[in-house]
Amino acid sequence: MKVNLGTVIQFKRKEKQITQQQLAEFVGVSKAAVSKWESGQTYPDITLLPILAAYFHCTIDDLLSYEPELSKQEIKRVCLSLQKSLDTQSSETTWKTIQELIKKYYACDPFLLQIGILILNHHDRFLAVSDDPFYYIRFAKKLFQQVQANTSELNLTMEAKTVEAYCDLALGEYDAVLSLLGETITPILPVDHLIVSAFKSKQEWDRALETAQCSLYQQLMLCLQSGISLISVSLNDHDLEETVSRMLILIKSFHLEHLNPALVLNTYLAIIFKQVEFQAEEAVKASLIRLNELCSKDQFQLIFSGDAYFDRVEPWLKAQALGNQTLRGEKLAFSDLKQVFDSPLWNDYRQLVEFTQFIQTLERLIEGGNHHD
Repeated sequence: MKVNLGTVIQFKRKEKQITQQQLAEFVGVSKAAVSKWESGQTYPDITLLPILAAYFHCTIDDLLSYEPELSKQEIKRVCLSLQKSLDTQSSETTWKTIQELIKKYYACDPFLLQIGILILNHHDRFLAVSDDPFYYIRFAKKLFQQVQANTSELNLTMEAKTVEAYCDLALGEYDAVLSLLGETITPILPVDHLIVSAFKSKQEWDRALETAQCSLYQQLMLCLQSGISLISVSLNDHDLEETVSRMLILIKSFHLEHLNPALVLNTYLAIIFKQVEFQAEEAVKASLIRLNELCSKDQFQLIFSGDAYFDRVEPWLKAQALGNQTLRGEKLAFSDLKQVFDSPLWNDYRQLVEFTQFIQTLERLIEGGNHHD
């Protein structure tokens, strides 16, 4: 971290309209010592920092020109930069940068939360640094626990607790998940509805409409997530088909392939994995076609967006931790998906035309070329 102590002392001395001699006499040092501080040749003794801070009516952090907090935009910029670094730099370089940033902004709970989420979602990329695949998950978990211990913000606490549960799940500590989150689902209180009603009562119609749109948008995505969970625990073909039918209607009705292609992709993947488990070949073919059509769309990207109906959600999306970007880099996500379909699980389906076409589409996405011939 760069220390700008000399520059700050000079600025505050001139702001106070005093000479180097006057400052030296107050602190109890020579004029030459103050001159060396301001020129950056030396630093004040650490015991003098509280005296200087009190004299200039500022904090020691102000003297050091240190900002312990980052804005939402700065956090987003840093995290997206680190995400990109994993594609362009060695994992060792990125990990070193992450550690330096954590030390620098250890007091910034929102930053610790997002950097922990980034580590959790890319823990497999850091194996060149440590061959223990669980080291980075445990590292992220400690960050989430740090956030919970220090923050007074309820939303931050709940998010940190939720992602800590993801860590426990990945670590195979299932009882810890239930201990953190409980064994039953808590009914959701209509907070969104109350905010909309308040704006309506104040006749702030634009704010009310924007909030209502964002609420519906978010609930639709949560519904897809719940559908993925339900698909994963289907016990027979009939239950699976019924859930799939309803989820496809929801996706089509609200044009979710455009609004959140990443989440829809995950939904389609959950469907096809379960169909493979049930050895439903015709259903697998239909899912491969569905996957290929999604990934073959012009300018296919794993980003969130609005549309003509959800025309007020863009500012809300951009205000989120990573804006409209996914937690895992796009190129990396496509490469991961290709590896999944390279596994022996798909040996019985490799001869299918639908399978070949989907793999070719994935390869084009990884290469970054046009999505259509």
